[in-house]
Amino acid sequence: MPSQVQKVIASRGFIVGAFLWACATTAPATKAALAPTIEGIHDALASDQKWTPYWFWGWGGTFAASGVVQLTLEGLAEERGPRVDAATGAVSSWLGVIGLGIGQLQPEVTIPDAEDMTLMLRSVRAQARREAAARGWVSHVLCAAVAVGSGLYLWLGEDRPVHAAINFGLNLGVGEAQIWTVPTASLDWWTETFPGEDP
Repeated sequence: MPSQVQKVIASRGFIVGAFLWACATTAPATKAALAPTIEGIHDALASDQKWTPYWFWGWGGTFAASGVVQLTLEGLAEERGPRVDAATGAVSSWLGVIGLGIGQLQPEVTIPDAEDMTLMLRSVRAQARREAAARGWVSHVLCAAVAVGSGLYLWLGEDRPVHAAINFGLNLGVGEAQIWTVPTASLDWWTETFPGEDP
């Protein structure tokens, strides 16, 4: 007769085995490539044409307003500590404005007025490439560099560790939010239509 421990082990083993079998049999299959259509490309570009300006000018305006507020606070502050905090925040904000200005993803998205599949593919691929760059590792590294640099300056240069931690967290959080909210309709269309192929 199996002991109680053996029964428990056997029952648990059966449950685990059934779970693993279910996971294996229900694993999603590799997505098949879709046939590109003029309508699909137009819809992707139209979505980016609508939302990219909101993303660009929304974040640009946020960074610019933050920079102006921080510069104002720096001018009004009487003690060095608050002045340094405000100045560091202003520099970070204006770096965000500059990053948007020189970045590849600009607010204008052009939709070709044509039924030429080659021209449409070229346009959606170029937009997808810009979106991939805006979401790519370089953007994350630059965001982290600004956050780490400003935080280290306040911590080691000004001996303000608490303010350094707050500055670091805000810069990293806002920068990552900007990156992850990039409109990606063209990039999504490209990866669904040509899986495994970079734009």
